[in-house]
Amino acid sequence: MKALFLGAGASYEVGMPLVWEFTNVLRRVVLKRIDTNLFNFKNDLELKNEFISLFENHDLHYEQIVAHLENLYISSRSDIYKREVVHGIIIQLIETIQLLLLEDQSLIKELLTHRIKDYYGLKEYLSKKEPTFVYSLNHDVLFEEVCTYLSLPFSDGFYDDSRGFENIAPFSSISSKQLERGELNFFKGNTLGFNLVKLHGSLDIFAIEDMDYFIKAKALGQYVGGHIDSIVSIEKTNALICHRDQYRVTNELTVEDDTGEIQFLRRSLLSGGNKFKDEMSQIAPATLLDYFKQSLNKINELTVIGYSFGDDHINDILGAWASKAGKLVRVFDPYMTEIPDCLGEYDVEIQIINGGFTDFCLMYDSSEESYQNKSMRDALDTVRLGLKHRREKQT
Repeated sequence: MKALFLGAGASYEVGMPLVWEFTNVLRRVVLKRIDTNLFNFKNDLELKNEFISLFENHDLHYEQIVAHLENLYISSRSDIYKREVVHGIIIQLIETIQLLLLEDQSLIKELLTHRIKDYYGLKEYLSKKEPTFVYSLNHDVLFEEVCTYLSLPFSDGFYDDSRGFENIAPFSSISSKQLERGELNFFKGNTLGFNLVKLHGSLDIFAIEDMDYFIKAKALGQYVGGHIDSIVSIEKTNALICHRDQYRVTNELTVEDDTGEIQFLRRSLLSGGNKFKDEMSQIAPATLLDYFKQSLNKINELTVIGYSFGDDHINDILGAWASKAGKLVRVFDPYMTEIPDCLGEYDVEIQIINGGFTDFCLMYDSSEESYQNKSMRDALDTVRLGLKHRREKQT
């Protein structure tokens, strides 16, 4: 059985930022608005100055900054007031991260429209015998967009029940109890399709009803950008209600359900250095990590695209999986030359391919390749490089 594992680099071609790119943009936004109401330091000047120094340190990327704040929160157990202030800053920062990522996702639709045409090889990768798992660390909805464009069957594990939010956007849902029991709505047996497991939360996944349920936005239509537009529509609904009622809740969306009752959708993005640890609360379902671990045991061929092998909690699971005989790992990365540490000590076949998501897809089907296609990709690569440079200058 084979599976895909997607990191941030898998979405690089279509314009989503890598960690340092995004850090540059986040740094500019944070420092420019440090004296506004974006962050509430509650007159703690020492905390504010420490926060500023973190963002002025160009040796730290945003995940490391969040991790530093998390560790400050953990170490402040004896100072309840400071602990609460730091926790508030962490939540406000993660909301800022999510909103900036959504802005990036919205702005790259045109680039996605062109690049997605080269992903037709994904059809050939899909197993013809059984479901194919896709594990993703990404918050974006690129894979959903690709599957919709190519009319490939995929399931995110959620069930076809909007939980009373059809007036806002099309949603599917799953209960916390179903997640705990591993009862995800995935393809099984010889049913063909992609089973998509999003481990670190997503722009389109929200917790509701005191986290008893999770809902995931579906595409507004069968067109490129339909998934993105659905998320934007939900955010616009929140903005209208917040403007109308003159209040907003940090890291939550205020909406009205089908009956007109006010409800709150909690954003699910997971960031920082304490993912899936008891020290920090999180919205993204922790049970998905267990599901990843269990389902990975069925996989004998894993293709990794755009993952830097920088998350210890993921590397531990990959290492345990690789320790068993008969495993094949293909790693697509433009610059990787050495076998990742978490895999190197085991007797596992590892193939490193210096390429990205397009190269992966073309490896399975390049029948539509032409000089014009290659020339267009070169032009789009130039556009993507220009986007990277503009982000880097925003510091």
